[in-house]
Amino acid sequence: MKKPLILISLFFITLAQHSHACSQISPETAFIISNDPNQDGKLSPKEWQNAQIDRYFVAFRLGNLRDFKRLDKNKNGFLSHRELANKVRYERDPCADWEETMQKMSEQSQNQQ
Repeated sequence: MKKPLILISLFFITLAQHSHACSQISPETAFIISNDPNQDGKLSPKEWQNAQIDRYFVAFRLGNLRDFKRLDKNKNGFLSHRELANKVRYERDPCADWEETMQKMSEQSQNQQ
């Protein structure tokens, strides 16, 4: 009786790992979202000057208006995620903790057998 219950539990754990996989948004999109108080999906010069880079590595001088103008490829006065592509990366992968947690759960499940 215990063996079928364990197999069913393992099946659902495996299913949960695949159906609830961590998906991350691009770092440039996350950077804009976290620094866009009016939530219009782009950064204005004022938002740029007040932006924070807590969880990111960036390839520009944050707050520097010359860099803002250089990055503003379409010259519309705002920065989009497309204009910041490949210029922002995560300091730590946002899914790293999720993967570690799922691994620990899987190991605990195997140890209980």
